[in-house]
Amino acid sequence: MLIEYYLLLLKDVPHFLNSRSMVDYYSIYCSFALYRLTQAYGLDGGKWFAGSQGLPEGCSYGLLQLSKKTDLDSSFPLESTFSHLDQNARKEYFKNHALNFSETYFSYQSPSDPQEDLVAIRSDFSAALDRLTGLKDNPGQFAAMALAILERFGSTLALDDRNQYISLYDFAKIGSAIDACLDTSKEKLLLISGGLSGIQDYLYAIISKNASKSLKGRSFYLELLTDAITDHLLDALDLNLFHVIYASGGDFLIIAPDGERIANDLERAIQEVNHSFFKDTGNTLFVSHACERISKQDLTEKFKFSGALASLFLQQERRKQQKHIASIMEDPEDFFSKKGKAGLWQRDAVTGEELEDKKGNPFGYKLFSYGDEVEAAPEYVNKVTYLQIEMGRYLRNLRAILVTDRSTPFTSVLNVDFGFGNKRYHLLTEIPESVPVEYESLWYYFRAGEELPAVTPRTRLRYYGGNDTPYSFIPDEQDRSKQKVVPLSFNEMGGSGSFKRLGVLRMDVDNLGERVQSSKNLYELAALSRALDYFFKGYLNVLWKEAEKKPEEQLGIADQSVIIYSGGDDLFIVGRWDIILAIADEIREKFRKWVCYSSDYTISGGVAIITPKYPVMRAATMAGKAEKLAKQHQYQLTKKNAFTFLGVPLNWDNQYPLLKALRGEIQSYLQVTHNRSIFSRIAKYVQLYHEAEGKSGKWQWVTTYDLFRLKERLPKQSEIRTLVERWAQSCFSNHWEGQQIENLHFIIPAA
Repeated sequence: MLIEYYLLLLKDVPHFLNSRSMVDYYSIYCSFALYRLTQAYGLDGGKWFAGSQGLPEGCSYGLLQLSKKTDLDSSFPLESTFSHLDQNARKEYFKNHALNFSETYFSYQSPSDPQEDLVAIRSDFSAALDRLTGLKDNPGQFAAMALAILERFGSTLALDDRNQYISLYDFAKIGSAIDACLDTSKEKLLLISGGLSGIQDYLYAIISKNASKSLKGRSFYLELLTDAITDHLLDALDLNLFHVIYASGGDFLIIAPDGERIANDLERAIQEVNHSFFKDTGNTLFVSHACERISKQDLTEKFKFSGALASLFLQQERRKQQKHIASIMEDPEDFFSKKGKAGLWQRDAVTGEELEDKKGNPFGYKLFSYGDEVEAAPEYVNKVTYLQIEMGRYLRNLRAILVTDRSTPFTSVLNVDFGFGNKRYHLLTEIPESVPVEYESLWYYFRAGEELPAVTPRTRLRYYGGNDTPYSFIPDEQDRSKQKVVPLSFNEMGGSGSFKRLGVLRMDVDNLGERVQSSKNLYELAALSRALDYFFKGYLNVLWKEAEKKPEEQLGIADQSVIIYSGGDDLFIVGRWDIILAIADEIREKFRKWVCYSSDYTISGGVAIITPKYPVMRAATMAGKAEKLAKQHQYQLTKKNAFTFLGVPLNWDNQYPLLKALRGEIQSYLQVTHNRSIFSRIAKYVQLYHEAEGKSGKWQWVTTYDLFRLKERLPKQSEIRTLVERWAQSCFSNHWEGQQIENLHFIIPAA
């Protein structure tokens, strides 16, 4: 049983340690997992772990005790989280290699397949271990770097053959956090869930004219804000990264010791964050949270653990509905006195908010025009909007963020202070060779096509869905002899010609809340969240960047679209309308493969087709409604797992392939006949269909008769004649190549 591992340390190790610091557990678990890795990579673990050499005090004994429970010299490929959670999914296992987001990493193997040659990464792993052993006198840094090494090199190897869905990385991270908590609070632990509410409203609350200036930076601002909130809570509770089960998509789950101090410190930290939000965004953003006590026995009893999660998330939802209570109680006069000035003051050029300083005087940051949107005079925005615009501009060259409570010795393009806690986030366009010991951490941002940097005591790998964007070059307003890089505007993305349109795509994993609540333990929960993060925050960047372009196209998908947001379990992409349809199809196919073709983990989405000048807030709402239509769709016994195009929801597996086939046949008809009157015919059929409210009747025989007449005017023995005849027969019989279809609705989006 899995519980044997962490209860073992709780019983046998502490009295052998001179220090009872919680850090000791982190070092012990990481040392155990790293020793297992040395065997898997064909290295001599004794070089690093023999006796006390290279390990913090107490780790050698802990390593010895854990080794009694498993075979240190055996290695097992990690089973995919999705094939473990869904017994009907394909049985898939990871290849044994270092973390990356290439097609290779996202390809599985069978257990009988030979393992790949590990020579290419063995030297990197060995070098990381050499750097690690120099930290044995600093257990905190040792544990932090060990965890980073485990994520890089140990996230595709299983704990043992009894727990083949638990990676060495997750085992070290979560097992040590559980033991550390139980050592402090003995019988009970505290599950803390939280989420950033109001993200959608805040992200899309911009006026269309300036949408391309701010939307990308606004999205990254929210992503960094979520990380900052999690960091702030860990500092307030005196915990570290090991205790974060997940933090993604604006939500987080933390495991902590039970106790009154923890509860009080948590409440104060949350209030500090929300107070800062209220000053900067009014009532838009808010952190809701909840706590649930759970015993060590309940951690591995499926129904008790699932029940605790259900109770936790229900409490959080209730707190979300009461988001204004704290602000009202703290300062009711300030809350109810926030009134507008009836248009007398200047407004933020991006959000439309009134501009004022702390004394109520109008003010603003000067915003120069750029892109192809030329204004007669400069516009003004507030401090946060200006920061978001600058973040969007520098995102293309962002390589790392230095997290510290002091000034930075490196050249940073932006310094971000969220108004709570004492940490500052310095955006860097170059990766420093080393970071002084007094600085907390360096977040490295993975980018498609780049090699990951070496693991160091300060480095933390970060992922951000949409970490690149198409750009254009314009004259610098300060020096017209120079050019500066600015994000491509939506108008430029819309293409050229008479039909200049954007596609606004939203997609979301189906029923994920239910799947999360059915998790049997924290390991399943963490592995599921991490697997989704790797896809939406990591692999999607590669998929977008490296997608093949059509032979007749000069530009690729990455040149004509932008990932506004991708994380957690959903995404939001804007681009040329036909490009968006292509990438939606590709995302769905790759996601299906990643989840081992599981019927429990599907994705639904919808697209809105708009003009480039259409307000982005309305377009996002339209795409959201299309996504909702897809999630309400049912084909036979299958709910959701659908995609909405032009108001028509289609099942991905059965109906969408028919749409693509029919679209291809209409294109073939046009190429041969050069007669576009087929569209007016289809419009007539659709009108009759809607008049009959989709019921069989007049529309059916009129359509069939008209198509048969069209067939007679085509050359005999031609493929096009056969094609039109099949259309007529299908409309009359409601069958297509032996498959039953639901009336005429396919022909609308196909045409």
